[in-house]
Amino acid sequence: MLTSTLKLPTSRIATLATLLGGLRAGMATVLPILAAYATARPILIWAAMGGWLSTFADTGGAYRARARHLAAFAVGGAVSCFVGALAARAPLTSVVLVFVWAAGGALLRLFGDAATSVGSLLAVTFVASLGTATDVRGAAARAALLLAGCAWAMLLTLFVWPLRPWQPARRTIAACYDLLAGYARGMAAAIASAPNGGAPWHDLALREHAAIRTAIETARVTFGETRRTRVGSSRRGEDLVVLLESAELLFETLVAAADQVEATARAASDRRAGGTADAQPSDDRLVHALVDAVDAVGDALTSVADSIPVIGRWRASPPPTAHRADRAIVALWEAAETEHDPSSPRATAARNAAALLEHAVTLVDTGAEAAASLLSGGQAPAGTPRAPAQDLDADLRAAQPAPWTVLRANLTPDSLAMRHAMRVAVVAAVATWLGAVARLPHATWVTTTALIVLQPYAGLTQRRGLERLTWTLLGGLVSALLAAVVRDRLAIGAIMFPLAVASIAVRASHYGLFTFFLTPVFVLLAEPAAGDWSVALVRGLDTLLGGALALVASRVLWPSWEYRRLPSELGRMLDALRGFFRAVEWRAVGAESASQEQVAAARRAVGLASNNVDAAIQRFLGEPPGRVADVESLMTMLTFVRRMAGALTTIAVSGGGLRPTSAEHLVLARALDVALADLGDAVREERAPPPLPEPVARLAHRRADPTVPRDRRALRSTHELPAVGVGLERLARQVGVLHAAAARVYAG
Repeated sequence: MLTSTLKLPTSRIATLATLLGGLRAGMATVLPILAAYATARPILIWAAMGGWLSTFADTGGAYRARARHLAAFAVGGAVSCFVGALAARAPLTSVVLVFVWAAGGALLRLFGDAATSVGSLLAVTFVASLGTATDVRGAAARAALLLAGCAWAMLLTLFVWPLRPWQPARRTIAACYDLLAGYARGMAAAIASAPNGGAPWHDLALREHAAIRTAIETARVTFGETRRTRVGSSRRGEDLVVLLESAELLFETLVAAADQVEATARAASDRRAGGTADAQPSDDRLVHALVDAVDAVGDALTSVADSIPVIGRWRASPPPTAHRADRAIVALWEAAETEHDPSSPRATAARNAAALLEHAVTLVDTGAEAAASLLSGGQAPAGTPRAPAQDLDADLRAAQPAPWTVLRANLTPDSLAMRHAMRVAVVAAVATWLGAVARLPHATWVTTTALIVLQPYAGLTQRRGLERLTWTLLGGLVSALLAAVVRDRLAIGAIMFPLAVASIAVRASHYGLFTFFLTPVFVLLAEPAAGDWSVALVRGLDTLLGGALALVASRVLWPSWEYRRLPSELGRMLDALRGFFRAVEWRAVGAESASQEQVAAARRAVGLASNNVDAAIQRFLGEPPGRVADVESLMTMLTFVRRMAGALTTIAVSGGGLRPTSAEHLVLARALDVALADLGDAVREERAPPPLPEPVARLAHRRADPTVPRDRRALRSTHELPAVGVGLERLARQVGVLHAAAARVYAG
């Protein structure tokens, strides 16, 4: 365990964006410190504290939201500072108020990541102000200086030095849409230059496929590196995810469309070459409609690329070219339906091409909405194609429960947030009482460590506690060395600058290194007297005591272990998968109906539920071993739920054209629904699932035909979209894998 705690990351631990953020944090912190040293007024350290803590309150996102979060911390921090300074004069009162402040700060976790950060920082600020008692005038001065430091940090963050950490990710994602647009236009060029197939089509497949795949993978890496170094979630990050995933789906859809476009063009060209006079006008019309449709899709993709906020290239109001693509695809449908023989391979291929291009335009619209949201900070303009922003925002506000409703619903012992808040409050109060009774020097560090180490889940608390204790002791050694060697206060302030920069630069990628760099900053802030290396020793001892309190509390006070919550998370994931299956597959076989919006919502529900399970498994891995023996089977369940969701998404692309091919398929669909329901119930009750229904079991244990190419097993022919029966059989095999994995997890 200690070896893994001390292990350094092999990938980059800081990017240019995080380094710039560290420089900004260093300026917000060190300049007030230098002013305090230069003017011999130690109280100015509270301005540095305000600037320093404000850097942690900034979780990213739209500037308006960031301003709200920073302002909330500034006002709340000033109040916390004032009350804490006065409470320090009465030990019993301080213990009671620490309980209240810690519980309230922990309950803010109910309202999102930004509120979680602000709540934790308010509790830390209150505890820090308890360290030195003062009168009303001194408390007011302390609060005013902290407020001034927060204002200084806000000025740097929002106006003087606004960083754009997402800019590289935006640029690479915009490049993906540029290449996709070129691919669509390449189809039109290939129709004109080689209607019978040949080199242009081969070049389109070889050259463009590789370029687009490389661009998408580059965008994924760039986005991942940026997201890894950002604390908390943001609407801009979510919008970029939508753009990136839409690009991935667009690539798959356009590749499938290209096959049908080429087949249509070749069949029409062969017909014209045959010299059948009455067929030539319809052939020409079909080819022209085909060219117009792929060209219009290319223009719509370019419009999305131009609307992504990349410095030097984007337009604030992209033209609604997706509407032109809609009209062009309707014209292609009409041309296919007016063919002399609507059942001919040419007409069938044209209809398939139109269906796939229509789906591509839907994905383009999704990307356009996300790009518009990037520009407006979360509120897409009214002109965004198929995105009535005001209606969407109104729906979101209507669905968002009032804060008091959320809080009241969690004021119960069954609430994880409530149990965590009480655990934090009790530990903070005990630590404060212990420091007062034992007259510990810098006793507030004990309480601060306990507040930071305690997490809602016991496994996370243990891992976080071990990391903090280990790296704090290492940072304390550096602090002792600096305090013993450096004699000048201004030099100490200068040394704090690179330490502050480094701590902010690595805080999202490596918690241990963040703690290592953070410790000297706090030690030197707390005791600027040169040569007093004993402060570092006190810091280390207080950290050990606070960490020990947190670890004991995580085991004794209403512990929340992930192994107890994991079955319910798995059950919710399987329920979401079943809902997606019913929305897509049952719609296809005609048993029920579901709108496109319902299908999209069901797909999103599976994604969210699988992400929750992924996070739960990661938390579970941090708990003591022996809870569930077969972790590999848990990962298998997660993987195959995502694979099934992908298969259902593929079927949903062509769902409008699917029809039941036999009564057996309807029986199989119902059996799959029963199997998924049984799996969900079994994992929730932590028991082995019942045997699979006979139609599913028969297919789940049947081997695939090795003579059929893998990428063709889900297709009937070149001119047909995936058939409902073949898709159901594939899903049955995947359900068989899920069933076997669940049986291994809960065997016996």
